[in-house]
Amino acid sequence: MKKLLQSLNWFEWLMTAGVTIASIFAIYQGVGQAWLSSFAAITGIICVILCAKGKRSSYIWGFVNVIAYAVLAFRWTYYGEVALNALYFMPTQFIGWFYWSKHLNVDVNEVKAKVMGLKEIIIWGAATLVTMFVVYQILGMIGAGFYAVNQDGVNMAGSMSLTLSLVANILMVKRYAEQWPLWIIVNIASIYLWVSAGDIVQTTMWSMYLINAIYGWYLWVRMKKTRNIENE
Repeated sequence: MKKLLQSLNWFEWLMTAGVTIASIFAIYQGVGQAWLSSFAAITGIICVILCAKGKRSSYIWGFVNVIAYAVLAFRWTYYGEVALNALYFMPTQFIGWFYWSKHLNVDVNEVKAKVMGLKEIIIWGAATLVTMFVVYQILGMIGAGFYAVNQDGVNMAGSMSLTLSLVANILMVKRYAEQWPLWIIVNIASIYLWVSAGDIVQTTMWSMYLINAIYGWYLWVRMKKTRNIENE
């Protein structure tokens, strides 16, 4: 932990502080699920910061985070988020650790980035749109977002978040820099979900995720232009 804290720059400290302050406020106010939400938020922000830096240890923090977040989402009937985290993100933490271990720049202990070609972008884009439509229909059928004020809007955001998270996570495991624009959209959709739920901690967390996704995109673009590019 000490090594992790020492590795954070001022910008990463600022994002971590934002989530921590929101967590303390929610706990102090006695907001429902505040402790669980805070735990998920703090482990989550550390995970995404490490991912943006290309650090393999992001998968350790990610494993803890997906368990806490899945339980929280279940209590809010966000079943798409539950399925995404419990059935998909959890096992891919092990897969991601394995693949990143095979493609590390040992000099700086960072993963080597890859970039997509135009053909790959078109194929992945078409598959993503079709999947998003199917997921939206399924969420409506199972009554997801029942406690939200705008159930249709929440389910649309949920289908977008779930589908793009699936795709972005695959691209992350495969070390593609194109994961970051998708994470940006996921984060915007997730902010809407948690604003609808009235959870200030998760809203803050996803807002920090959004900032981190922009930050991660910048770092990975820089990474692929310098020492850590690998299209194999």
